[in-house]
Amino acid sequence: MKIFAFSFLLIGSVFNTSAFAVSPFPYSTRTMGFSGWNTAVRGDINTVGMAGATVAIPYCIAAAEFNPAGFAMAISSLSAQLNNASVHDGNVQKSGESYKMNEWGIALSPPPWGFGISYYSPSYESGTFISPNTGRALDTEISVRQLRGTVARAFMNNRLAIGLSVEMRRGLRRLGEFSQNGSDFGFQLGVLYRLDDHVVLGFSVLPSGTIDGSGDSAAQAEIGNFFQKISTPTVISSGIAWVPNRFFKVGFSLHYFGTTPWTALLADETKMVGGHISFEPRMGASYVLADFQNFKIEYAAGVYYEPSRISGENSRFHGTMGLEYNPYFINTGIGFDLAQDYRNLMISVRIHIVRTLRTFDIVPKDPVP
Repeated sequence: MKIFAFSFLLIGSVFNTSAFAVSPFPYSTRTMGFSGWNTAVRGDINTVGMAGATVAIPYCIAAAEFNPAGFAMAISSLSAQLNNASVHDGNVQKSGESYKMNEWGIALSPPPWGFGISYYSPSYESGTFISPNTGRALDTEISVRQLRGTVARAFMNNRLAIGLSVEMRRGLRRLGEFSQNGSDFGFQLGVLYRLDDHVVLGFSVLPSGTIDGSGDSAAQAEIGNFFQKISTPTVISSGIAWVPNRFFKVGFSLHYFGTTPWTALLADETKMVGGHISFEPRMGASYVLADFQNFKIEYAAGVYYEPSRISGENSRFHGTMGLEYNPYFINTGIGFDLAQDYRNLMISVRIHIVRTLRTFDIVPKDPVP
């Protein structure tokens, strides 16, 4: 019981957010591009709870974001997932505003194949600022949304899996009533390999991308040349996992983030983003506290070190926890990620579609051996 009390005590601190204020733009003309990537962990309850150390154990749609090979080796036969998070990041949101992020996905894994479609947002910046040119208060937003399709296949008696994701990245740039959208396409390659029955290695590569800007796509006098490009870095992820039984798993991963030259924060052009490469280590574990035929509770915890990609901002140690409750065919729960001036509170719902159909006798149940 102490572990649950500690978890919810920490969750309470998530709601202690500061009030936001309207502040002036520190520039009248934009000269730098925008960053389209955030290095904080995102995903479902178990993924965030394990601090994103899931490159070698992508057991769900959200965990497979960093390794598409998981769709063929680890994800259940047919499932759907919806995640909702409320995030406060003082390094990015200088106004103090929190923002919400939604993710969803569906996966189909008929052995030895795996297929998936998912949607998520790797970056978000917003705020209400006063234009130095007109004096108007403007709601602004810079964000990237990604729609990803994945195909994966297992080989060598399910010891090796290779996955490929193709994604469309859509960048949104909004300045008051003016907005400009752009798109580009990218891919991600992932590999999983089982050394033995308990140890798994994972590796993935996501090349950099650029969503081109247009300078000024509309006749507006608020901020000159506001609609600049959005850049995402090269991401290389590697990991190792130990899964001794169906109750416990532990993972470690190391993520490399490349540079995004000539990009800066929305709120401050002097805050350069991605001017140097960075390495982010993550470690987490998950344990099944109760497991019955129609009832399951799983607890996850982890830590990771987030090296700052923003000039003048401190790097941060994060502590993460997640608690999932799985009655019948629904998996839901609450999770959080806490660091200095960073709070992420999230809920997640995952539905096992085949188990749902079996519960209502739409398809036959598995035979009892």
